[in-house]
Amino acid sequence: VIVRSGDGRVFGLDAATGARKWVYQRTLPALTVRTHVSVQPYRGAVFAGFPSGRLVAISASNGNLIWEATVALPKGATELERVADVTSIPVTDGRQVCAAAYQGRVACFGTTKGELIWARDFSSVSGLTMDARNVYVTDAEGKNGKGHVMIKFSPEGKVLMTLGKPGIAGAGTDEFNRPSDVAVAANGDIYVADGHAGDSNARIVKFSKDGKFIKTWGKKGSAPGEISEPHSIALDAQGRVFVADRGDNNRVQIFDGDGKFIAEWKHL
Repeated sequence: VIVRSGDGRVFGLDAATGARKWVYQRTLPALTVRTHVSVQPYRGAVFAGFPSGRLVAISASNGNLIWEATVALPKGATELERVADVTSIPVTDGRQVCAAAYQGRVACFGTTKGELIWARDFSSVSGLTMDARNVYVTDAEGKNGKGHVMIKFSPEGKVLMTLGKPGIAGAGTDEFNRPSDVAVAANGDIYVADGHAGDSNARIVKFSKDGKFIKTWGKKGSAPGEISEPHSIALDAQGRVFVADRGDNNRVQIFDGDGKFIAEWKHL
């Protein structure tokens, strides 16, 4: 069992007894902006992001460092501008592992040796996922002709699809306003959690695997099926859609693949 604590340490625990087998920890900078995100176990390794733009692979058996790589380097004139925390849960397809940093950079590395495969800068990455082959990124903040889009990349970092209009916020079927996250179904359908508080949208937008608009659901509110802030989205093996409805609601809403409300978890 792998557990990460609030201070960034990663623990390996015995599944039967809960006894600590190992702990991995790093010296952290004085200023960090987000709680440490979860880790990604994969075939004997554990991928974890840290402040200062670092991504590491740890042995799941003993906690030893396998490799360390840089997602983003600190840059800027002030201490806050130089924050480069890895803010996404690392995602992997087995061949490469990708992570996003606070200042809007995504980088993908080989899972075995940690060599850089590709990297790209965005306005502000808020969502990152992979299917069996490709990488999907939501670029939330609209500035300098970037943002308000979902972009699909090949394993080599080539742009395969862009949904939304770069730098332009909207609520049409081909527009987003601060998209927070993206999830991909087994059949390739794409679900975008569109909205990130304030005057942005509060909806889920569904597309086919080739980017054709299918439908949208949700609006600002607290009733079942309404959304305050669709901060994160995930699918299960049954095709159900789980939406982390943050902001004023602090709940998880569950829908079927066509947006029909199923249930909500409010004990959060």
